[in-house]
Amino acid sequence: MGAISRYGRSGYTFEAGLSDIEALLNDPDPTVRSSALHLYVGAASDSAAAARIAQFIMNDPDESVRSNACYGLQRMDVHTDKSVEALLAALGDSSAEVRRSAIMAVGQMGAPAAPATPVLLSIIDDADLEAPGRRDWEQAVSALARLAPYDEAAMKAVMEFLDHPSIDVRSQVVVGLPVRGVAMDDVRLPFEKALQDTSIAVRCRALSAVGAFGEGEQDVEALLLAAMHDDDVRVRECAARSARKLTSPSEDVVLRLHWLESDDTEAVRRAARGSLVVIEERARRAAEDDAP
Repeated sequence: MGAISRYGRSGYTFEAGLSDIEALLNDPDPTVRSSALHLYVGAASDSAAAARIAQFIMNDPDESVRSNACYGLQRMDVHTDKSVEALLAALGDSSAEVRRSAIMAVGQMGAPAAPATPVLLSIIDDADLEAPGRRDWEQAVSALARLAPYDEAAMKAVMEFLDHPSIDVRSQVVVGLPVRGVAMDDVRLPFEKALQDTSIAVRCRALSAVGAFGEGEQDVEALLLAAMHDDDVRVRECAARSARKLTSPSEDVVLRLHWLESDDTEAVRRAARGSLVVIEERARRAAEDDAP
């Protein structure tokens, strides 16, 4: 434990260099190994490092080390066949902590983790949806949704889960759908379906997410504009609030927000005014940046 203290147990630094960190990965104390993994992921990010971290998932006897190794792979941009294989194995780990970390990691990995779809479906099928506390199925549903743009089976399952009788399940699908690194076309079908959900909570989650696509997505504006005309006040409010996430909203969006400033409901008026303030401030700053 004396060696690891040099790096700071509450705030890691890289004073000793990669060779010293690698030595700590072999420490007999699992607490030291676990802490060293955090350092190692920050110091080394190539395929060799990913393969070495995968070995901890496969072979380390301590569950906290295996769990941290899964988290380490989640943080890395480099993914290898060995790292994917290790995470797939970790989905069946005897430790619930490790399984949860692996589920989160495969969800963040994207296309390389597509082989995890059958395992995630098995986890969901075997789960008790009414179980209290931290539920693996919630994370598995979200992870499956993140894989939907990259895997046909995952997309098929996601569309089916959006018909599930449980609002929690449908909400988890929406929470998991990716909005970064994908085009709207990649996730159009599940978002369109979620925006027609019978639950206002699910629809509002979907509206909040689609706004994050930002600039260059005319289809996103079409969805938000339709929602800003909705009969339900909560949907109009959510759509008006989500519009502020658009990087360069069209004139149609701005005009509709001005119209909603006169809505019958104060919550909608506040959401519209708030979005207009954000949009106008963003435009002002852009103009200042472009000024000679």
